[in-house]
Amino acid sequence: MLLAIEREQGRRSLAWFIRHAWGHVEATPYSHNWHTDAVAAHLEAVTRGDCKKLVINVPPGSGKSLTVCVFWPVWAWIQDPSLAFLFSSFDIDLTTRDAERARTLIASDWFQERWGARFAIDANQPTRLYETFDPKRRGRDGAPVPLGGWRFASSVDGKATGRHPDVRVIDDPTKPKEVTRERLADTVAWWQNTMRSRQRDPATVRTVLIMQRLAEDDLAGYFLEHEAGWTHLRIPLRYDATKPCVTPWGRDPRVDEGASFWPARFPDSVIQEIERDTPDVGVWSAQWQQDPTPSSGQIFQAAWLENRWEALPAGGTWIQSWDCTFTGEGESDYVVGQVWLHHGARFYLVDQIRERMNFDATAQAIVDFSAKHPKAIRKLIEAKANGPAILSHLQSKVPGLEGVNPIGGKLARARAVQPLFSAGNVWIPVSAPWVREYVSELTKFPRGRNDDQVDATSQALAFLAENSAGSLYRRAADAWKKRHEGDG
Repeated sequence: MLLAIEREQGRRSLAWFIRHAWGHVEATPYSHNWHTDAVAAHLEAVTRGDCKKLVINVPPGSGKSLTVCVFWPVWAWIQDPSLAFLFSSFDIDLTTRDAERARTLIASDWFQERWGARFAIDANQPTRLYETFDPKRRGRDGAPVPLGGWRFASSVDGKATGRHPDVRVIDDPTKPKEVTRERLADTVAWWQNTMRSRQRDPATVRTVLIMQRLAEDDLAGYFLEHEAGWTHLRIPLRYDATKPCVTPWGRDPRVDEGASFWPARFPDSVIQEIERDTPDVGVWSAQWQQDPTPSSGQIFQAAWLENRWEALPAGGTWIQSWDCTFTGEGESDYVVGQVWLHHGARFYLVDQIRERMNFDATAQAIVDFSAKHPKAIRKLIEAKANGPAILSHLQSKVPGLEGVNPIGGKLARARAVQPLFSAGNVWIPVSAPWVREYVSELTKFPRGRNDDQVDATSQALAFLAENSAGSLYRRAADAWKKRHEGDG
């Protein structure tokens, strides 16, 4: 009775099948996470034929090859042993390894007791190619009767001539450590000239690509940008609220910005270590966040931060800009105070303080910074979170404090001032102890660990740009026109 129940549960649910089959091919104990359910639901849709084109982007270490290349094809043969699979990767050893794992699973007592009657494979066939047979029938010559299903292991550099599958599976078509424009172009050419034509029936053929993103023009990027009909299951290491993943067969359940996709395996401390060990913003964003961007930066490109000043011009408008976030805890966000000078078309970042501080330390820092930069009388403090408390505490002690109510989210505010950077209007010191961290945070935004310097910067630049001489003149002219409308 129990076997019958498990037999039906395993047939109905790929996620259940993965959980219980895991120990028969993998020594590491199974650890469940929601992403396995999400991937399984999409692969079930592919098996049914409801989803014909599927791109899955997941971080390294998520068990993608075991799920897609070992458990799924075996489970799919329980549904339909006539299915033909063609597996490809950048390395034939990887596709052969997974083919052998799948064969080990099929031969296990656990599998045979439950689904051994559905199909059989010949243990004498080579790992690169084995077929499904009817376990109950023999031909006149005594040979097993083929069911029409097969699995072939190939590579991007190999040949699949003559193999026409029902399902094409591509697992990591490009080696992450060998990413070049030429290699990426070769992979796309392989798809266009070789793999696209490998199909039993053009009307029913299904394709699954699973990989970590490598660049904007990798195979996943080519599919999503140049071909229609692809379903995209994108699972970043840290949750990106600006790009939530929702498909007909599931969604990313996270709601908190920056939340780990698998807290048990990738707690925040581990993610921070990964970030530290991945200095290239483009690599971090692509391989871990599944969102490839140029290595030079994302919202703010490194080339835009190369304008450096050695001497400041006379005159102009001086302000301070503060991002006050504090909890008194060791791992709290930074408090950032900046001094900016607006002169002509240029915006100069004059000085900056960035420390983890509690309320009292923050208040004292504003007092000390104001004494250090008396020209910056106007002091902008975001009137949210801890800002109102600071404003109330210092109103009678420090002149020029002004609460600022930000419009839009952090990302929207950063994008609003992005043109000032791209136009070369923003200048930073040629040498200051905080410049390196400032450039690093801006180029990593919006997926870096911190965004306090970005917030203070966007607050200052938005204010200065809006209150520039031209803007003041335009607003004064508009006000005059409104007052005198209808005066003849």
